[in-house]
Amino acid sequence: MKAKIFLTFLFVFALMSFVSAESSNLTYGDFQIQKNKIQTVTFNSIDYQIQAPEGCTAMNPPRDMVIKYGGKEVAFDKGYNEKRALGNGVQVWVQGCGPLSTYFTLYFMSEVNVTEGCFDSDGDRNYFEHGEVTAGETTTQDYCEGDTLSEGYCKNGNFAKEEYKCENGCMAGRCLRDYEQSQTFQIKKGEEQEITFLDTTYTIKSPSCTGMNPPRDMEISVGGTSFWTFGKGFNEERKLSDKVSVIVTGCPGGTETFPMTFIGRSGVGCFDSDGGKNYFEYGQARVDDELGGTTIINDLCYDNTLKEVYCDNDNFAYEDFNCVNGCMAGECKALTWTQKFVNWFKNLFS
Repeated sequence: MKAKIFLTFLFVFALMSFVSAESSNLTYGDFQIQKNKIQTVTFNSIDYQIQAPEGCTAMNPPRDMVIKYGGKEVAFDKGYNEKRALGNGVQVWVQGCGPLSTYFTLYFMSEVNVTEGCFDSDGDRNYFEHGEVTAGETTTQDYCEGDTLSEGYCKNGNFAKEEYKCENGCMAGRCLRDYEQSQTFQIKKGEEQEITFLDTTYTIKSPSCTGMNPPRDMEISVGGTSFWTFGKGFNEERKLSDKVSVIVTGCPGGTETFPMTFIGRSGVGCFDSDGGKNYFEYGQARVDDELGGTTIINDLCYDNTLKEVYCDNDNFAYEDFNCVNGCMAGECKALTWTQKFVNWFKNLFS
């Protein structure tokens, strides 16, 4: 027993030395964005040009909002309370949009390891979400080689990677989940055609494309009423609905078609996007019924309390969890290294 206690305190001393050298710095900001206008906001000394769409409502997030910074241009393409990684440890999200208001609020968050400036957008080794690691001035994307995922993460303030075998296949820098299906279609360049995936027919209006020029202006519609602009580069996943997303893996020259892969899920059941009771990552529980309908319940913050939704035997459930450092955008703010160590120490003797 004495030997165990002695070794424990030796480990405590070493860990405390590590904690003092490796800390985490989180900063937040929020800006009022005027609809249908181009404006510039400054966060952490970086200027972001925001090209806001004409309108957004409680049912229609500003997915087509474009954000430009440092020579880069990204589409927001997210729903409410879903974070969009911009690189260099910065993420943005929108919580809601009133139809009668001329403004909506855009939230910024920066999380960077102070010592080496290493940041992983998908929160460490997350095999089921595409991410990117920024270490210093270098950004490295997660990517697939066949069914093997090259998963980047931060280790001691530096970039590291793991080669992970995906049981259900790898696509767009992430592993497919066991309940997801995928199908690849050949899309004709510069033409309009219909394809059917999971009993839904999509009309594709395709521009021409090359190996250096993704079909960003491709339009996708269902029933002639709902349109999405693809707006993505190669191997970037574009979400069409809560069940279906699409990916273009490339556009070979000298051919009349290019491959586009649909990923989706069908059937009855409950699906949790953050994998269960994950208090430090925003998620949604999606419950599919026998009539083909879907009910979506989001993780929500009430002051410092998180309503964490999850699935229990294909049924919706939730837990009220107290966030020690506060709650924002449907997730608890991250614990400091000292808090993590205290929790570990308590569990060691429990």
